[in-house]
Amino acid sequence: MVITYLGKSLIKIQVGDLVVAVNPYEKDGTKKGPKFGADIVLAGNQTADYGATDNMTYGNKVPFVALGPGEYDIAGVYIKGVLTEPEGESIKDKDHINTAYNVLIEGMHVCHLGAIQKGELDPKVKEALGEVDILFVPISGKDAVSAKDAHKLATALEPSIVIPVNHEGDKDKELKTFLKELGEESVKGEVKAVLKKKDVDGKEGEVMVLLPQ
Repeated sequence: MVITYLGKSLIKIQVGDLVVAVNPYEKDGTKKGPKFGADIVLAGNQTADYGATDNMTYGNKVPFVALGPGEYDIAGVYIKGVLTEPEGESIKDKDHINTAYNVLIEGMHVCHLGAIQKGELDPKVKEALGEVDILFVPISGKDAVSAKDAHKLATALEPSIVIPVNHEGDKDKELKTFLKELGEESVKGEVKAVLKKKDVDGKEGEVMVLLPQ
């Protein structure tokens, strides 16, 4: 499994010819968001920062798109979408209601928290998400938690590997804060992650930083 971070909250997961995209965005400032062909697209919410699903249709590839909670089994990939704020009362704009996804792919549970807005995870949400091997957690952004709250979430879900998103690279202030909270200030950024099940087994909260491409 090859994982690439493409800025904001967008993650590209590739296993052979199969491509999964999580949280595609429309643009970053004046720069347009990435466009490529995906087989499966998971949108955390329906805003331009997390739900630009049209960007993931390219050439002959028309992806399966998940826009909210539910269970999906596509091309041998099992996906579970869970609302991170099940009460839904604190968010007036329905487009901002966030879904976290836990994806079982190549024997690994890969979870992306999307635009989660609370630093404490509802016990029902934690139970629904289940086992997490690789966790993508936002560390900044107007629609997501702060770096300090991200640390709480990463600890609560007990993943094998933690990968922060919503940052701009090694010099990002929020990234430095997040790494400091975890006592991992020496971690260096990588262009991509190539992981197999054996690479996550036995690890406890190891931090991996992917540089936006």
